[in-house]
Amino acid sequence: MFLLAWSHGIPAEVAFVAGVGSVLEAVVGISLTKATSREVDMNRLHGILRLVLFGVLIGPVFSASFGTFAFHFFMEPAVDPLVTWLFWWMGNSIAVLMLGTSILAFVACKENGRRDASKKIVDSMLNMILLLIVAVCIFLNALWPYDHISLITLLYFALPAAALLGLREGVVGAAFANMLALFLFLIAGWAFSKEHFSVSAIDSLYSHVAFLGLIGFTSLVLASSGREIREKDELDFKSSHDDLTQLGNRSFFKNELQKAVQSAAKFDARHAVIFIDLDGFKKVNDQEGHAAGDVMLKQIANAIALQVRDRDCVARWGGDEFTVLLWHCPLAHAQQIGKSILSAVAAQQLNISEREYQVTASIGLLPLDAFIETDSEAMQVADEACYEAKHNGGNQVVIASK
Repeated sequence: MFLLAWSHGIPAEVAFVAGVGSVLEAVVGISLTKATSREVDMNRLHGILRLVLFGVLIGPVFSASFGTFAFHFFMEPAVDPLVTWLFWWMGNSIAVLMLGTSILAFVACKENGRRDASKKIVDSMLNMILLLIVAVCIFLNALWPYDHISLITLLYFALPAAALLGLREGVVGAAFANMLALFLFLIAGWAFSKEHFSVSAIDSLYSHVAFLGLIGFTSLVLASSGREIREKDELDFKSSHDDLTQLGNRSFFKNELQKAVQSAAKFDARHAVIFIDLDGFKKVNDQEGHAAGDVMLKQIANAIALQVRDRDCVARWGGDEFTVLLWHCPLAHAQQIGKSILSAVAAQQLNISEREYQVTASIGLLPLDAFIETDSEAMQVADEACYEAKHNGGNQVVIASK
C-alpha cells in the first residue's frame, strides 16, 4: 500500500488506513475459513464455495470500507463514496477469486505430487485455442478500439472456454483459465479512457468486472463439480466391474438380466443370454500359475467383448466363466454371435516357458422371452445348456430347452 501511495502521490495516512483494511481482509477471510474447516480442498465444491464466501465476498468488505473511508476523509475526491467502495470491493474480490484461488490450485497440485499441469493445458488444445483467439481479439481491440465490439462481447466467448477447461481439467485448468482471463482484462484496460471511470460510464465498467468474476467462479465450480462426478463414476465402475478383466461383474450382470427379464415379460421383447465356460483352462493355471492364467483370462475377455454389439452386456461370472446378455437379439443372430465367440476364444494363444496354450469354450445359449420369470431361472437354464455343451466335448454352442 505504501509503494502504491508513493508511486501515485497518495498521502501516507490513506496508505496506512487502507493497509490496515487489507490486513483485516486477509485475517478475517482466513479465520472464518479455518473456523468452519481445517483446510480448503480445492477439488471439492464445498471447499470452493467456502473460499468464495469468506475470502471473496466477506473479506474484501473490510479493505474496501477502510480504504474508502481513508480516501474520502483525507483526500475528499469528487466521487461518490459508494462508487469508490464498489470499485474497491469488486477489485479485491476479483483478485482473490482469480489470482488467489489460482495460486492455491497450483500449490495443491504441487503438494499432491502431480506433474500434469502443463499436460492438462496441452490436452485441452481446443479450449486453449478458443481462449487464445479471444486474447488476440481483446489485444487488437485494446490497440485499435472498434465501437461495435465491446469488451463484454469478447469476454462472452471466454466464458464457455474457461468453463470447459475447468470441467475437463479440474482446478488446474480453471486456474490457468482464470489467470489468462485476468491477464486479458488487464491488457484490455489499455483501451480504457478516463470516461470509463466517470459516473456516466460506471455501469459499463461494473459489468466488465462482474463478468470477469463470473468467468472465474463458473470455471472453479465446474472444476470441483467435475472432479466429484468423475470420482463417483470411478467408484460406480469399480463396484460394478471385475478388477482383472474390466468387464461387468456378477452383480452388474444380474441387474441387467433382471431388466431384460422384465422387458421380455412386459413388452414381449426378445433377448438372449450366453453362458460361457472355458475348456482346458485349468491346465494353464496348474502348469504356469495364476499369473499366467490371469493373462489368458484378460485376452479372452477382450476377445469376447469384441464379438458383441456396443449395447450388449458382457460380464465375468466368476473364475473362468463369462456371461453375455444380447439385447433385442433374434435367436439366429444370437447363434452367429455364439459361434464367433467360439472362434475368438480358440484363436487366443498364450506363449510362456517355451510352451503354447490354447483353450476353447462351451457355450449355453438361452433365448430370453416371456416364459422366463426370473434372472435366477434364466442363469440356471443357460448354465445347464453350457454343461451339456461341455459334456458333449466342448467347443460348441448348445441352445437351451425350456
